[in-house]
Formats: sequence, structure tokens, C-alpha cells
Amino acid sequence: MELGKEVEKSHEINKARLRGGDKEVEKIVANWNFSAFTSERARSLGFICEESMDEIIRVHIEDELGGKIPGLAK
Repeated sequence: MELGKEVEKSHEINKARLRGGDKEVEKIVANWNFSAFTSERARSLGFICEESMDEIIRVHIEDELGGKIPGLAK
């Protein structure tokens, strides 16, 4: 399975979980209160920032999981 297809499958699984509605998880997430921040300092130090959540997930899968999602990779 290609990496892109694995990411799509992961999204489908997570969407299915969310549709079921886990009230405990909803309560936890509702309390997250992150203030806005910028990445100017990180960029000034030479860090590269991903532009989307999908890109963050793809980079994590490639860098930390060897390009394979556990349980989906054959």
C-alpha cells in the first residue's frame, strides 16, 4: 500500500471513530485552549514548519514510523 493511501485510510478510521462520538474525548478536547502563536523564532533558527496537519502526519509517518502505519502496512 502506498504511503498516501495509508494516510487516507488512517483519516477514514479516525473520522469513523469521531462519528461515533466519544463523550469523554469530546470533553477533553473542548477544554483545550491554545493561544495563537507564530513560528517566526523557529524559522529564524532554521527550522522548517509544515503547512498543514496532513503534512505533519505524513512527515511523522515517514520520519518516525519508517513510512508505514502500524496495523495497516503489509
